[in-house]
Amino acid sequence: MTVLVTGGAGFLGSRVCRALLDRGEWVVALDNFDPFYPESIKRSNLADLRGRGFRFVRGPARSSGTFSGGAAPRPWSTRRRGRGSRPP
Repeated sequence: MTVLVTGGAGFLGSRVCRALLDRGEWVVALDNFDPFYPESIKRSNLADLRGRGFRFVRGPARSSGTFSGGAAPRPWSTRRRGRGSRPP
């Protein structure tokens, strides 16, 4: 199964991605790299996920163009949104 994880480059999202990959799922992580946390931290969160049935898409969850070309995962997705309570 392919699972979409919004906020997939963040602290929690990247851990959800890792857990799903460890279960054998295919994962598409979506993140807009909001400047609330430094981009370097988010890139570090994604570093060990690449190449394991994982795809990263940079873009806003609200944009219909984010998954143009039929790249949207199916059959289901998980949606978690939120910001951290304080910067690192």
